[in-house]
Amino acid sequence: MSLQTFASTNPDINFMRTCTLLFLCLSSGLYSFAQSSAVTVLPDNASFISDKANGYTGYFLSTNPSNPAPTIGVYTKTLGPAGWFSIANSNNVSPALYSYTEGLGYALQSRNFGRGVTAGFSTENSVNTNAVLSSTTIGLGSAAYFQQNNSNATFHALNVTTMGKGFAINGITTGTGGAGRFEINSGGNTASAVYATHTGRGRVGYFVTNNANNDSTTLAAFTNGKGNAIDGITTGSGRGGYFQINNSGSTNHALLAVSNGFGSVIRSQANGTGRAAEFSISNNNNASQAVYAYTFGSGNSVESLVYGVGSAIKGLSAGPGSAGYFEVNFQSNSVPALRSLTNGFGNAGYFQSTNFQSTAATIYASGNNAANTIEAYNTGTNRAGYFEINNNSNTATTVLAKTNGTGMGVESQTTGTGKAGHFQITNTSNSSSGIYVTTNGTGKAGEYYISNLSNNSSALYARTMGTGGAGYFEVDNQLGTSPALYAVSNSSNGAALIARTTNGLGDIAVFKDQGNFNVARINYQGIGFFNGGTQNGGADLAEAFEVEGEKIEYEPGDVLVISENTDRTVEKSSQPYSTLVAGVYATKPGVLLREDDISHDLGKQVPMGVVGVIPTKVCDEGGKIKRGDLLVTSSKTGYAMKADPAKLGFGQILGKALQDFEGTAGKIKVLVNVR
Repeated sequence: MSLQTFASTNPDINFMRTCTLLFLCLSSGLYSFAQSSAVTVLPDNASFISDKANGYTGYFLSTNPSNPAPTIGVYTKTLGPAGWFSIANSNNVSPALYSYTEGLGYALQSRNFGRGVTAGFSTENSVNTNAVLSSTTIGLGSAAYFQQNNSNATFHALNVTTMGKGFAINGITTGTGGAGRFEINSGGNTASAVYATHTGRGRVGYFVTNNANNDSTTLAAFTNGKGNAIDGITTGSGRGGYFQINNSGSTNHALLAVSNGFGSVIRSQANGTGRAAEFSISNNNNASQAVYAYTFGSGNSVESLVYGVGSAIKGLSAGPGSAGYFEVNFQSNSVPALRSLTNGFGNAGYFQSTNFQSTAATIYASGNNAANTIEAYNTGTNRAGYFEINNNSNTATTVLAKTNGTGMGVESQTTGTGKAGHFQITNTSNSSSGIYVTTNGTGKAGEYYISNLSNNSSALYARTMGTGGAGYFEVDNQLGTSPALYAVSNSSNGAALIARTTNGLGDIAVFKDQGNFNVARINYQGIGFFNGGTQNGGADLAEAFEVEGEKIEYEPGDVLVISENTDRTVEKSSQPYSTLVAGVYATKPGVLLREDDISHDLGKQVPMGVVGVIPTKVCDEGGKIKRGDLLVTSSKTGYAMKADPAKLGFGQILGKALQDFEGTAGKIKVLVNVR
């Protein structure tokens, strides 16, 4: 069918749309497939021209819905293109080739059965800043889709190359989606979803966020597998990763690593001879820490592991800041801010100060809580702490404990069977003290205390294996009035001071004067020797005697007579002018004589005064008593009375009254001297 015939049988179609042919200036020929299977062969130099204002120059229509053939088919065996689309109007903003479909197929498809490029897009104008290829969609699908279906192919599905200064690929989005997405859907694929290489001197990848209000991550790497989300590897001399903040006002971290699992947030591993990690501050004015680790959980803030001979962690500071700083901010956290553990033979921690001019402490611990500032704990067989000075010219103390509070400077405590403290000098030529205690305050220089009520040991035990004394107490202040040794006992029956000798005939106690001469001593038998005599606080000489009946029935002042029923026993007087009168129950004897050992208590014995001034019970049975009157026993039990010289016999006199007495019964001082 000719074009004219086609137009006459379709009057509803504009003549220009049906009769003009979309020209394809091809070097080889032109085939037009129209409504029927008939083919019209055009001349070699066919040309269709239209000067209409709005019509198509050429229009091809296939109305058979079952026709699978193309509406236009272009075929050439020459060396030129099979089709050429060109716009010669510089004001034309339309596409040189416009492809449109309302079906499910491609609007434009290019297939290649040869070895050349399937589709080539080129901009020949050197000042043209537009894209060579622009792909746009308002649908839900991708604007561009590149797929390699040959499983044996080693080439890329998309290969983009630039010889200019711009990016080979520039992904821009003005919507809410991502600017670029790379995905591998094959579970057995071990290749990288994004693989970027660079043979120049620039960065392999560069990610920038230009929105100052954007709080999202510039680069986010996410994995659901077992591999690393980001893996930085370098085979050159550069770093595997580098993170930097160029904003001097930023308080954020250059690198923040977060883990919601059980693994480490950051793990640093060195398989060579270098450090596993190095943290450095190059700003001399920076007072911050080179490493700052903290945790709000119950685990360790920092944990470093080394299998070689190097340090697991080495913190080095070239500025005024700390080489390391560890802090726990979670108040309920009971885990240490720094925990050092070794399973080998070396030290769990080693601190060294190599600056000989430094006066700072090698280890400085400060605490503002109620716990111990430093606590050393050992579950093995060795010491919990060991302090040593190896400098022979060092005169400082090995351990100095100081407190500004009201507590003790040093407290040593043991919950086992060992000693709470042990001080030892192993140098046999050292003449210094094993323990030297001084105080500049008003308290005691030393205090020893036993809080266990059932403990019968000594609070202070001093022992020597040499020839010197086990203890030495001295007052150096010549104006001091306190004793060099002050012993106090709050016990109801315990001694404040006990001196004992267990070997030989040495004295139990020796007392010397300023010239180091003996002035008094007590020998091993308990005999006292006093150069200047003795002076006692009591006013009488008494001797211990047992009594008839119960001791509780007797009291000081009772007049006592010899018992006629029991040997060496006394009882209260009850007969006047008794020749059995022996003495008076002494109130405060100056000297108490005993036949038994002094280690025994008096038991049923009472101190009976025989000579001296003794408060004595008296009555008026013999009349009023005047000073100097002779006193004898009365018929009133335990009482004395004034003697009648006419009735006196030998051995009846108790003593002489030292006070007047005009009452019925009472006590007066009597110069007792039985005769």
